[in-house]
Amino acid sequence: MNVDELLQPELARLLALGWAELRKDYHGINARLYDSVQAGSRDVEYYLETIGPGPAAVLELGSGTGRAAIPIAEAGHTVYALDNSPDMHEVMRGKVPAPVSDRIVQVEADMVDFSLGMTFDFVILGLNTVFALVEDASRRGCFRSVSRHLKPEGRFILDFMLPSASLMSNKDGSYDLSVYQESAGCGCVVVTYNRYDPGRRLSVLNFLTLEVIEGRFCNAYITPAAEYYPSVDEIRQAIESTGMEVIETLGNYDGRPFSDTAEDGDVIMVARLKLPE
Repeated sequence: MNVDELLQPELARLLALGWAELRKDYHGINARLYDSVQAGSRDVEYYLETIGPGPAAVLELGSGTGRAAIPIAEAGHTVYALDNSPDMHEVMRGKVPAPVSDRIVQVEADMVDFSLGMTFDFVILGLNTVFALVEDASRRGCFRSVSRHLKPEGRFILDFMLPSASLMSNKDGSYDLSVYQESAGCGCVVVTYNRYDPGRRLSVLNFLTLEVIEGRFCNAYITPAAEYYPSVDEIRQAIESTGMEVIETLGNYDGRPFSDTAEDGDVIMVARLKLPE
């Protein structure tokens, strides 16, 4: 997707004036702030329970800074942590505890098309990471890669949230401001612009990050991004077009079955390779 069509005019002007630098999502300062923005572990608890005592070979796509990969490795499993951002990998390297360093293999690759030369007991695409696959071709490419890396008895776990009514009603756009203090006198102020485009089912996001060093605003960075919100049926069809079949769809991490009448909330889908007829 063209970056220019995602940028808000006032932020594009900041770039044109040279008053801010363009930064890719999940790169640079965005990787440094990632752990402050993301929180929660309900999904990780579900993964651990589903994987079981193992030990298992696990591939996590969009592994970020290790929020899920590290506890999975600490439970005794071997985790291949795949992410296309070298900066996220760098943050993760600084977090991996020494006792599990030999059970985490960091892979810098694109989750749309990868080849690792091995198969896994579990492949995880978690916590809304599928939203980053904006194009249908990207989602199907990712799922084809997953199917090539699943063992015959392996499982593919994909989880995401259905967008809320308030998010989808935000058609005119809105701004939000967050403050992250990293140390005394240093941190970041992040202004987030969010607008929902119902025609394309996209959430258009712009992040203006102001870096504070020793109490002074020193650097400004702008990151345009977009998230696509697929329907449950859309995901199921894409999975089943790539040699897999969905065997379970849950409505939360406690195991409640998903209801087709649900308007928001969690969706957890579990798939396997199609069994021979």
